Amino acid sequence: MPSKPELLSSMLGTMQAVPRNFVCLFANVQRKLLWALTAIKDQQEAA
Repeated sequence: MPSKPELLSSMLGTMQAVPRNFVCLFANVQRKLLWALTAIKDQQEAA
């Protein structure tokens, strides 16, 4: 059986993971949008 500090640290790690994953999700969406816009711009410049 884990000790109380170990359980608390595990719980806090889990609680921090949720907002961190949320932020990473939105960062990836923005990054992919930027890549798409850059590709469109490059295509228009090449034409």
